[in-house]
Formats: sequence, C-alpha cells, structure tokens
Amino acid sequence: MTVVNLHSPDGKVHAAVQLEGIEPEQYKQLSDLLGAALDREKLAYVAVSVAMRQAVELCPKANPADLWVHLIYDQFRNRFKRADQSWKRVSGQAFEHVLASIYQARLSAHGISLRPSTRADAVAFGLVKRGLGSAKTDLVLEGTHAGKLHRFGVIHCKASIAERLTDDVPVSKALMRQGVWSA
Repeated sequence: MTVVNLHSPDGKVHAAVQLEGIEPEQYKQLSDLLGAALDREKLAYVAVSVAMRQAVELCPKANPADLWVHLIYDQFRNRFKRADQSWKRVSGQAFEHVLASIYQARLSAHGISLRPSTRADAVAFGLVKRGLGSAKTDLVLEGTHAGKLHRFGVIHCKASIAERLTDDVPVSKALMRQGVWSA
C-alpha cells in the first residue's frame, strides 16, 4: 500500500489517499517512467498511455481507476507541472489509447478489430444524417460476417462525465436502437 498526499490546485485542501496494490517503490518507479515518457514522446497522450499500461501491468491488484487518478493524473499535474487544461486534452486521447492497446490483441484472437473511429463510421452509422455529429464515437468494433467486414459496436471512451452525458448518451441510444452494441 502507498499513501499519496493530494493537494487541491489552489493548495488550500489536502488529503491522504491510501492506494492498495501498489508499493511506494512502484509508485516512484511509475512516476519516473511517466516523466521519462513525457520527455521522450512527442505526443503527451502517448506518454500517459505508456505509463498507465505499465502501471496496470506492474500493479495488477491495484484499482486501475486509482492508478489513473492518484498516480498518473496527480504526477502529471503536480510533479511534472502540466496545466489542468493540458490534462483535459491529453487524458481523453490517452484513455482511448490505453483501452485500444490493452484490448486489441485480446479481441483480435476472436476475429474482432478495435480501431479509432473516423467520420466515415459516423456516416455509416447514420449519426451525421440524424444531426448527432461525426466525432461522437471513439473506438469502433468490427468483425467479419458473411465474408464482409462489418461494424457492430462502439466504445465511448470519455474521461469527462460531462462529455459522457452530453455526447455519448444520445449517440449511444441512437446506436442501440439500430442494433449496434454501444458501451
């Protein structure tokens, strides 16, 4: 277990959080890895994704949500002094990248591909025609049916609760009404 001392952005509020499934040495190692990745990678979301995947692999008994918030986010913002607005941009792309990189190999073993969504997907799903936008799906699931590649599902990967409600819910409902799997 590791105790992480968290501070509000204005420095007025402090809290100690206990992270189960990660030892202090592992926390430090992963924090250092995040820093090295931020220095090495051109795209910050790739660095965050690399660090999160390492965290999940190194600490399989830890809650991934705790690793994301109390390790990756905390260190990104505080130790590495990245702005909150930077995290808002980076976190969504990183979360999508983490999910795709972890699950792609598992799904491909079953003949399913997981890939980033494109405008063509939104058109094919009828979202654009219904005025629901072209960038409201994040990852698309495809499989072969009757010898032809077929889009059958969407994964909405939002790090923001507000985006889940304003963007994902209407799109998800529309997709499910037409028989498309939507998570």
